[in-house]
Amino acid sequence: MSGARWRAPAIAAALLIAGAMALLSLGRSPEPLPPRAPGDRPPLLLLTSLPILFGEHFSLEEAGSPAVKALRTRYRVLPISVTS
Repeated sequence: MSGARWRAPAIAAALLIAGAMALLSLGRSPEPLPPRAPGDRPPLLLLTSLPILFGEHFSLEEAGSPAVKALRTRYRVLPISVTS
C-alpha cells in the first residue's frame, strides 16, 4: 500500500511537468525560412477558388495577395485549373 501513496503524486508531478513543457514549446514561434534563389525554387501547383493570384482590382499590374508573395519567395507558383 505504501507504493500507491507515492505513485499518485509522482504521476501528477510528471503530468504537470509535461504540460508546462508543452506550453513552453507552443509559445515559441518557428524561425522563418530564408528565400530560395530563383533557380532553386521547386514548382508549386496551385489549385484554389480563392482570388489570391490577382490584386483587389483583378488587374495584371498588381502582384496578388501577401500569401502568394510569401509563397513565391520559396516556390515557383504555377496556377492550374484541373487536378489531373
